[in-house]
Amino acid sequence: MQVSPIPPSILHASATLLEPYAPGLTPLKLVAALESADSPSALPCQSMLSTRQAGKMLGISSFTVQRLITDEALPGRKIGGQWRIPAAAVEGLMEAEEL
Repeated sequence: MQVSPIPPSILHASATLLEPYAPGLTPLKLVAALESADSPSALPCQSMLSTRQAGKMLGISSFTVQRLITDEALPGRKIGGQWRIPAAAVEGLMEAEEL
């Protein structure tokens, strides 16, 4: 099967839409990921948590999670007016026991 190249405008729009879930994603990185993927499960997937979920994992309140984000001790991103935190960052904080 012959695959047509993805138009640059579509690549840029796709990278922009995916950027909250894959920080630092560029159209070139997206193409590289698509080309190197043998299957959908080969693409890295980063799960995001709400402040409530992150707080539950860390044993703290969601307000404290928001403060950690504001203090830049925990990465977070507002999506649709609600904070989302990468699950890997919460797990890393748990392992480091920096609270």
